[in-house]
Amino acid sequence: MATRGRPKQRLVNTALTLVSQHGYADAGLAELTAHSRASRNSLYQHFPEGKAELIETSTGLAGRRLSRYIDAATSTGDPYAWIDRFIELWKRVLVASDYQTGCPVLAAALADGAPRVQSAATAVYEECQQKVATALVRSGAEEGAAGVFASMLMSAVEGAVARSRAARDISPLEDVRDSVRILLDAILRSTSEAAEQPGKAEG
Repeated sequence: MATRGRPKQRLVNTALTLVSQHGYADAGLAELTAHSRASRNSLYQHFPEGKAELIETSTGLAGRRLSRYIDAATSTGDPYAWIDRFIELWKRVLVASDYQTGCPVLAAALADGAPRVQSAATAVYEECQQKVATALVRSGAEEGAAGVFASMLMSAVEGAVARSRAARDISPLEDVRDSVRILLDAILRSTSEAAEQPGKAEG
């Protein structure tokens, strides 16, 4: 549990940890303040609108970290390597935490009754999806197909993380890896064939 740093930093890091482990509803104010070693007064000083504002902020932090990871993962190698890196990241997180840590963005997306938290999660998904799609286009994929693939990849990985955590088994993530590689084959092949037959497309 993150307990170092200033109270605001501790609160945000603690919220990120608790939500990823227990979900939005079970990350109560008592738990947030106790684990972060911050008082309720401190929480409301930094987050006047309370828990929802704090979790919104921690979701944004999770998004920035994920965004930086995607930038790094897509900066070298081909799309197949990117997929492997993304899957390996989650395998490491799950195994290292003994399957106790899930995705804080998914937990935020499921925060019923907290629309600002859900909006923060949606913004993270949209940004990360766009980054993956843009990287795929740079690698030669057609723009529309790249967007669909990026959306599917995010959804498939999030679902596989949840299933892997519940089953305490990383095989759902490995199944996603194998499946999306097959889809990527089809997308890149289709783009290549279309590029080789410009006359047919014009006709």
